[in-house]
Amino acid sequence: MSSLGIKNQFGPALAVAIALMLCPTAGIADSTPPLTVKERTSLNRKISTLGNAATVGIYCKRGKHETYFGTGAVITRNGYILTSTTVVPEGATDIEIFFTDRKKRIAKIIEMSKPLESTLLKVDGVKKLPSLNIAEKLPAPGEKAYTFGNANSMIRLGEGASFSAGVISGVYEVKSADSQSSYKGLAIETDAAINPGQDGGPLL
Repeated sequence: MSSLGIKNQFGPALAVAIALMLCPTAGIADSTPPLTVKERTSLNRKISTLGNAATVGIYCKRGKHETYFGTGAVITRNGYILTSTTVVPEGATDIEIFFTDRKKRIAKIIEMSKPLESTLLKVDGVKKLPSLNIAEKLPAPGEKAYTFGNANSMIRLGEGASFSAGVISGVYEVKSADSQSSYKGLAIETDAAINPGQDGGPLL
């Protein structure tokens, strides 16, 4: 299972785009009439509802003094969640998952990839969670993009996930790491907002 980097062109941080779902408008032919304002608003609301339901807030500890928080994306209906190692690092304990329906569950680490800066979690006792599909192809610059996240602990506070729309502004290789991220590899750049607390969140 792979993941890709997502970089906001207005910020220095390289977050990890964990769950990528193909936009419902993908594949529309150029000859198709453009959507009306009403149709575009309706589509945005549907995407907002879908993404919000499958986005979670994550909190954990490591050792006695380190605490971490961020965002994750539910990728299977039976409780598998993808996030970043910046949210759930190696050795993390007490992993709490906050859902946008205001439920809280405990998760365990299933797998971790340092090169991909990704962590796979699992919550038990669930069968029908809203989930996002992993994309089978890369988006192209100019395509619509949407981000979701636990910005400023919104989900933990009982609010919905933060939601922002933008475009894909670039797809390229990140050659070197920086002080905020050890990730190197394929990155998707977008101008959709990526705010504090959105590490590990989904890009649609």
